[in-house]
Amino acid sequence: GAKRIISHPRYDDVATVYDLSLVLLKEYVIYNNEIRSACLPKANEPVPLDVPCFASGWGLTYHGGRGSEVLKIAEMKILPKDECRIKPEEHAIVFCAFGVDRSATCQ
Repeated sequence: GAKRIISHPRYDDVATVYDLSLVLLKEYVIYNNEIRSACLPKANEPVPLDVPCFASGWGLTYHGGRGSEVLKIAEMKILPKDECRIKPEEHAIVFCAFGVDRSATCQ
């Protein structure tokens, strides 16, 4: 179980930005096929385009719907920054990806 949940200090549930939290577990876990660490790039480090990428979460499953009660996962392909339609000032905190097999995420 979770001992503590640490949300990003700039999290905004209205704008849905910085929607990331760390979970401190009560006990150690042993890595296996289902439990692994998540390696995140450093600030301003480019995300390689050819690495496997997945999005997961309990977000909306359709426009106007409610959050999922089951953790969802979607395989994604990363887009180069020059093809990404986000504001240049957001490039430091956002990277663009599109869903494979009709799966998608907004972030």
